[in-house]
Amino acid sequence: MSRLAAVVGSKAGWFVLRETPLPGPWSWFVAATFEEAMQRLENYEVVAVDAPLSLAELPPETLDADETGIRDRYRRPVDKIREVHEYMRANPGSGHFLYEVHPHLSFLELRGGTGEARRDPGKPRFRDQLSFLCDIFPSEALYQALTAFRNAEASRHDILDAFAMLWSAKRIATSRAERLPSMPVYDARGFDMAIWY
Repeated sequence: MSRLAAVVGSKAGWFVLRETPLPGPWSWFVAATFEEAMQRLENYEVVAVDAPLSLAELPPETLDADETGIRDRYRRPVDKIREVHEYMRANPGSGHFLYEVHPHLSFLELRGGTGEARRDPGKPRFRDQLSFLCDIFPSEALYQALTAFRNAEASRHDILDAFAMLWSAKRIATSRAERLPSMPVYDARGFDMAIWY
């Protein structure tokens, strides 16, 4: 079984959801910094991150993604983005296990795909998102995670986003994930600029 994780920026730092053979299989924690989160995820095969891993603009093919809310990936707090890029500069090999995953796309795919979103552009509500995830993860694990932290540490939306991203991480690990753009586009560092879901 692959060791997978999802990392989402939260009020107290970074909310991290892990799926591993032991313990759990699900566990979670809040790290004060991205560096700390990565130290606790050493040797993980896939780490899904809700932050732009390359700040270069994507090619025109991804303009369709605007309809599904992907453009707001560039509106993440600057300090969060800076943390991620400082880690990547200090760890050049991180491109082998870090993947940019947008939870909005993950939820849309759970709902029936991005094509479905064009027919029904409404944003899923919290209870709808929870319902989608209860079809994939044990409800007990979801409710335990949702009640494990104060809102000042990690909001319930952060936690559901992480579960949706973990679902996408599983798809990446099993070569079933979709990506935008469909073909690799590399930044100046040679990093594949794809968003995965």
